[in-house]
Amino acid sequence: MHLTRLVGLGLVLAMTLPAAADTLRPGTGKYGHITRINKGVAELGLDNILIVRSNSEKTTPEGGGDATTDSSLSAIFVGGPTFRYFIIDNLSLAANINLDMVHTSTKSETAGTTAETKFTEFGFLATVMADYYLSLGRGMFIKPGLGGGYFLLSGSQPIEVAGQGELTRKSTRSGGVGRFQLSLVFYTSQNFNLKAGVDVLARFGAKKTETDGTESKDDISLLEIDAG
Repeated sequence: MHLTRLVGLGLVLAMTLPAAADTLRPGTGKYGHITRINKGVAELGLDNILIVRSNSEKTTPEGGGDATTDSSLSAIFVGGPTFRYFIIDNLSLAANINLDMVHTSTKSETAGTTAETKFTEFGFLATVMADYYLSLGRGMFIKPGLGGGYFLLSGSQPIEVAGQGELTRKSTRSGGVGRFQLSLVFYTSQNFNLKAGVDVLARFGAKKTETDGTESKDDISLLEIDAG
């Protein structure tokens, strides 16, 4: 059984003064339904993405015996402030620095015996995005966006090593990020808009591990793609 639940949420607060007609531009005035965003408009917002996955598998030995049930749960949260500036009409550059958190728990049950592990990583994810706003009318836009940046995640957990007892293993993942967004943006007024859509994150880089200060010499490359 495999279940994936994906939720992407966005909230943007446009830090601008009103202008005129249906074009949002720096200055003063009144608006009807916004259908165009002028060069020089700046926005400050909050973007969030939450991805939750659960998985369960049951294995029964061919020759008989106790079945083993393995289950896992993982949650990824990326969120933080975004600053956006329109360099030409309807085209913006956006920079954000996000909290990046990944939590994973696994559980194995055999004949009433349960083994469980939990692991949480914290770090940051920073990206620069180019977004184009295509008007759908009456304050609604569709916004494709493409960008990239850098991420860093680290976490530690206790492990049992035969003959050495309990040790602490630390892992660090870092590297580049590719990001694609396709969103609907609705301007409720000249100072406020709401955004929701699809957010695809691709992480690529390397993973390093060390146990009680001794770094592993194994080279581990990674490529992870998540969508929410």
